[in-house]
Amino acid sequence: MRRLVVLGIPALLSFHNLPVAPPFEIDGRPVHPACVYELLTRLSDLRPIRTAVDVQGCIESDEHSDGEVSLLRGGVWYRNPSVIEGGYLAYWLVGTTPHGVHVLETCYSGGGSGIFMNVLLVRLSQETYVHDDGWGTRWILTSLGEITLGDRSDKKVTLQGETLRIRDPDGSEESFAVPFP
Repeated sequence: MRRLVVLGIPALLSFHNLPVAPPFEIDGRPVHPACVYELLTRLSDLRPIRTAVDVQGCIESDEHSDGEVSLLRGGVWYRNPSVIEGGYLAYWLVGTTPHGVHVLETCYSGGGSGIFMNVLLVRLSQETYVHDDGWGTRWILTSLGEITLGDRSDKKVTLQGETLRIRDPDGSEESFAVPFP
């Protein structure tokens, strides 16, 4: 009887396998931070203007062609004086849910005294599209939502399965169920 129980456990667990979430990269490289920048809600706006970005189109656009990307302090940093005057955008991957929602912590400075931090929930997917030469595929980065952390926030952001937790330094904590498409 003991053998049946031991042999039965892997069979039971196989029914609960969740899809493996893809890494937040394309061809072994982190998603370009200009694409993340395009999805953030600007301080002057109440809602985001863009909710999806063609990754390659963004990278190859005139607007972002002069940008500089670097890996620093565990994050992906973007500087482009023609887009962000004297400032930068950086993002860190907090984690990925079992259903493929990537949770990013972002840090944005427009060159002034503020350093604005947010949590951005995104999905990275390959989609089919039509162009002059026929059909092709492209990577699309889609925003599922954004949570404002504040200026120079020292809140701790973690992801456990499908639950996003934001902890204040005083110990208080907010939890959010992460949606999945």
